[in-house]
Amino acid sequence: MERLRMRAKGAGQPAGADGAAPAAGLAAPGTLESTSIQLVERRPGTKYTPLELQVLDEKKRHPDMLLAVEVGYKFRFFGEDARIASRVLGIMCTTANNFYNASIPAPRLMVHVRRLVLAGYKVGVLRQRETAALKAVSDNRSAPFTRQLGEVFTTGTLIEEVGAGAAPAAGNERYLMCLVERLVDGKDRRVSFGMLAVQITTGDVIYDQFDDGYLRSALETRLMHLQPGEVLVPPGLSAETLRTLSAYVGYRIDYGERREPLLEHANRTGVRVAFGAAELLEDAAARSLVTEFYAEGGAGALLARIVELPGPVVAALALLIAYLKTFQLDRALLAGKTAGGGQPFAPFHTRLHMLLSATALQTLSVFTAGGTAAAGGSEDPAVALKELLKPGGRSAGAHSMHVRGGDGSLFGVMDYTRSQFGRRMLRRWVAHPLVSYDNLADRVEAVEYLKRILEDAEAGALDAPGDSSRRALAAIHNKLGQLVDLERGLCRIHYGQASPQELLRILRSLGTAASLVPASFEIAEPRLLAEVLGSDTWTAELRASVTHWRGQIDDRSAKGGHKETLFAAGPHHDHVQGHHDRLAAIEAALQAYASTVRTQLGDDRFEFKSISGTDYLIDVKNAKAKSVPVDWVKVSGTKTNSRLHTPFIVEKLAERERSREALQQAARDAYGRFLVDIADSYAELRRMVAALATVDAL
Repeated sequence: MERLRMRAKGAGQPAGADGAAPAAGLAAPGTLESTSIQLVERRPGTKYTPLELQVLDEKKRHPDMLLAVEVGYKFRFFGEDARIASRVLGIMCTTANNFYNASIPAPRLMVHVRRLVLAGYKVGVLRQRETAALKAVSDNRSAPFTRQLGEVFTTGTLIEEVGAGAAPAAGNERYLMCLVERLVDGKDRRVSFGMLAVQITTGDVIYDQFDDGYLRSALETRLMHLQPGEVLVPPGLSAETLRTLSAYVGYRIDYGERREPLLEHANRTGVRVAFGAAELLEDAAARSLVTEFYAEGGAGALLARIVELPGPVVAALALLIAYLKTFQLDRALLAGKTAGGGQPFAPFHTRLHMLLSATALQTLSVFTAGGTAAAGGSEDPAVALKELLKPGGRSAGAHSMHVRGGDGSLFGVMDYTRSQFGRRMLRRWVAHPLVSYDNLADRVEAVEYLKRILEDAEAGALDAPGDSSRRALAAIHNKLGQLVDLERGLCRIHYGQASPQELLRILRSLGTAASLVPASFEIAEPRLLAEVLGSDTWTAELRASVTHWRGQIDDRSAKGGHKETLFAAGPHHDHVQGHHDRLAAIEAALQAYASTVRTQLGDDRFEFKSISGTDYLIDVKNAKAKSVPVDWVKVSGTKTNSRLHTPFIVEKLAERERSREALQQAARDAYGRFLVDIADSYAELRRMVAALATVDAL
């Protein structure tokens, strides 16, 4: 069959052989947008390739996912998934055998996954679980590579890799929200909601129970505050609630809609809707799942407080636990386990804060621009106001790293934070204004104190011997912009997702953060700064732990992502080194075997050769190859030479491949344990980062 390439907006669909109509199941001629759906489903009488059969089986198990299938050095999409990838990613879409095909290079996987996720799709990565070397010597060498679903990503569960000062991408700072509804008054259509929202990026979990009327204004307020990127809805929500949620996500929510990813879904917003299981709405089933989850997670102490939450909130928690297990992110709901005995989750609203309604947020342009620039190109008033409020003498480089010149919102006017975790803290403060006079006075006092320090630092008036603590505060302000997003980085470590490259960046920033407040730091006033920068946060144990972790890894290996040589010292190095020693012994045995081959060939100058990736080849002339032992195996050859392996070499090379595989597995295991070692101090590290975020927001 002739393969006709087509682009996302191109015309020209694949035709059958000799220009005939397409085979059954393929799209009719026309543009990509107008083609019929080609889902990856079995069709009677159709012959499939082994890879296609494998994809068919995975599609049957995961019909709601857009699958990226690892094939060698590429990831391929099939059928309707290929059409979607073609449209969203702007890549070629072809036909091969029975389905549409599109592919992306393996090193760019997460770049493309992010774009598909932010387009509203649920993306699964189907990874190869065998190496080519091991498969070549296995019993199933003729079968397709074994593949398993590795990672799954959606808008609410994607945590991007921590970069050096990279600003957070829009959509990745948003919550995954679950709503459970209970009818209160059928006549007035009043309902009671249980809400649980988790921000996977930072590990924050918020809960609420609230009553709402026919217009669902209280629900709208919470949607405006939290701005979830993904909403988990169980069956049975009322028409009024579905109408409010549909208005928020930008399309009609339909329980009966097919769950398969379709091309027309690419026109939707990035807010995704997922559907929960009806059986978890029952109070007994929900509490049973929650009890089992926290007992298995070693968080039994928290369970007593969690089961005291209102029934609808517990049901929402159960739905989220079941949902997040698909992504191996259910640990996000165990964050309270290390919260130092505090509340497992944070309430959405307390009496210490003012609750701004959705109307107030929109009218005051708190987070979104309320107007545009006037005709004639005049500047947005909010932008001008930000420039007016800009402290005198502050350079453009000290301006907010997130908002350059303002975005037309009140938050944009106020945002002069230098770190991403500081920006999140400021957003929480703006969304929940204080109502307590004492708390407001503490915050104002801290702001005035920091302002005086920065003015004195700029004037060079912090050189006195007694100014060491004030100099430390000035250093914190100056170095905050140099830190990576530690909040997000700690969560990636907590979930076991951090790569060696970003782990190095995170540990470097943690080392800088731990050194910002010296052991001699003392401050009594203002009270707010004394609380967040106290010795109970910057402990000697925490500083020692960060130094210990940093000293265990090799920078060059971390930058290259080489887990096999990542550890330079410590128990993980000792464990991996044993596998390196076994590999070295095999290499030494092969090198020593050269003397045996020299004797057999009668050639004192013989040396092994490596050709086209094959090592330890015995390269002899064809005439001489006829006299070698019969059990020598010919690997390759030319018109004049034969390249051979002896049984000893074949055995040792197979042993070497097995040892390499064992080394890689041991390195992965050691790396995973190392992340767990760091995650054991998650609560202490989060407390330090929260303190820095508070200083930045002030």
